Parts: sequence; structure tokens; C-alpha cells
Amino acid sequence: MKSVIKFLNLLPFILFFMPFFQLCTLPNYKDNAVEVDLSKLKETEKDTIVDKIGNESIKHKERIGCNVNVYRMSFVFVNMDFQSLKDPLFYAFLCFTFLVLGSIFSLFFAIKNKFNLVFICSLVNLSLPIISLFILYFSNYIDDEFELKYGFYLLILNILLIIYFSKRHLIKNLIIHNNGFQKQTVL
Repeated sequence: MKSVIKFLNLLPFILFFMPFFQLCTLPNYKDNAVEVDLSKLKETEKDTIVDKIGNESIKHKERIGCNVNVYRMSFVFVNMDFQSLKDPLFYAFLCFTFLVLGSIFSLFFAIKNKFNLVFICSLVNLSLPIISLFILYFSNYIDDEFELKYGFYLLILNILLIIYFSKRHLIKNLIIHNNGFQKQTVL
């Protein structure tokens, strides 16, 4: 069971590369038939965090719907200015920064066989994407469930499995420890 918990704690670092949200609300052009003129976009649309993430798509005239993964979301604050602190999207992405750090700590504790700390880190890691989802939903960055991508669901499932197996391991060790202790006191 220890190896399963360690494997499940390694898995998020692969899942972080998968798309989590489709955040760009710019129109989706087919076959590059229509070129996007950046000068026609509103000035407020140019300066949003979503556009800073999706600049590569606009420059290459690809599909403009911007699918973002955890790594792009968690390190987007590096190039931000103080005006970004007013944007709720900054705080949603900050949750993913803490998710990456929490996953690193959870992996470290799994390697050190500290499964009670793995359980606590996993509970925190479960709350962070949910908080981020609420921030994105109530600030109207995502409108429906179709803007959530499969990486988000797989990460939530992985964290739930980590919680389940680490709790199961803790209960199993507690029962073995208590039964062994009771047998010694009876004799």
C-alpha cells in the first residue's frame, strides 16, 4: 500500500501538464481563415492575465481558445504587475501555485513514510482547485462545465485516491498498533 501512495503522489506532476481550463473567451476561428488583428481588441482585453497566457496562440494565429495547464497557471504571476492584484484570476492562479507546492510536500512526506502528513497535504490540495474553481466561476471567467478540461477531473480523482489510501493506511496501522498494545496488557 505504501508503494501505491507513493505512485499516486508522483502522478500529479504528470497530470499538471494536461489542460485544466479553457479560459480565453475570444472567438474560435476555423482553419485560420480569419486573421486576428490585435489592434482591434479592446485595451482591457489586451491586459488581462488570460491574454498574457494566451499570447502564443494569438501570435501564431492558432485556435484562440486558450487551454491552460497547472504549470502555466502557477507560474504566470512571475511577469505580473501590481495591477494584477485587483484581478480575481490572479488569486485563482495563486491557488494552483500552492497546489504545486503542496504536491511537492506531499511527495516528500510519502517518501519519508509520514502518511499522516500526506493525508493532511492531500486535504489541503483537494481544497485548492475547488477554491480556484469557485473564484473562476463567480468572477465569470468560466461560464459552464464544458470549460473544465479532463486534467481537472483527473487531478481531483487522484487527490481523492491519495486521501483514501493514506487514510486506509493510517487506520490499518492504528488497528495493528492498538491490537498489539491490548494483547500485551491482557497477558
